[in-house]
Amino acid sequence: MSRQVISETTGFDNGELFTSEEQVREYFTLTNIQACLGTHIDEVCGDEDGNPLTQEKLDEWADEVIDNHWHFVGQP
Repeated sequence: MSRQVISETTGFDNGELFTSEEQVREYFTLTNIQACLGTHIDEVCGDEDGNPLTQEKLDEWADEVIDNHWHFVGQP
């Protein structure tokens, strides 16, 4: 999944930079994403087929953000 898709879906890179993997994992939870987006999580598309976002998908995206050090302190 591309950074653009993850960003557009979750807004992960609109706020303060992450300082740890734990912060990323806390951000990428269904409860947090729902609160950040202000919408019911079932309305958020989690894949190319239009299926709702799941915690499994958010875990995959968190791994992607961590592996690539996207939106981390000290990273471009």
